[in-house]
Amino acid sequence: MGAHQGDIQNISPPRVDAARLRLIYRTSAVARWVLEDFAGRENSQRESSVDTLQERLESTGRSVDRRAIIDLFKQLSECGCGEFTVGRKGRKTRLRWLEDQIRVGKIAAGRESPLTGDPNSPAIVTVIETPPDSEFVAYPFSLRSDLPVTLKLPRDLRRSEAQRLGEFISAIALPDDEIALLNAPESDDASGTPPS
Repeated sequence: MGAHQGDIQNISPPRVDAARLRLIYRTSAVARWVLEDFAGRENSQRESSVDTLQERLESTGRSVDRRAIIDLFKQLSECGCGEFTVGRKGRKTRLRWLEDQIRVGKIAAGRESPLTGDPNSPAIVTVIETPPDSEFVAYPFSLRSDLPVTLKLPRDLRRSEAQRLGEFISAIALPDDEIALLNAPESDDASGTPPS
């Protein structure tokens, strides 16, 4: 049964791995069909079952293997979009949404920015579209409200490498007291004017 989008607003926004979500969208035809279907809906659901989604796609003339939908639900769960549950004792195999279903589809398709209530959350990322054969992916990041930066990183970036990169950035960051000195207005002495 459908639920209005507003009905899901009480759920705390999860940390959606938008970069991986976009990658899933770009590399799988089934994922594109499903995520485009989500993006085009008027009402979001609290749960999506494999059976119902398969029937919905087949009604549009697309033949989709049940296993492919299960795999996609697992991937969406790993991205932080929902909780995947295997059906047992008469219950259907399903995905319980933690993020708004329509919004997930739009983020995957690049039609909506994946921002949540915490703009500083490092897990909320987006991607600049890059050729699929490129070795690098460009990630725009709002370092400050008036200072956007872009990180160009390997497509197969490892967690250990990301940790090293974070440690490097921490090492070159200036302490607050030094930043205060840098931003302080120059005095007459600092300007090179000889004392009277």
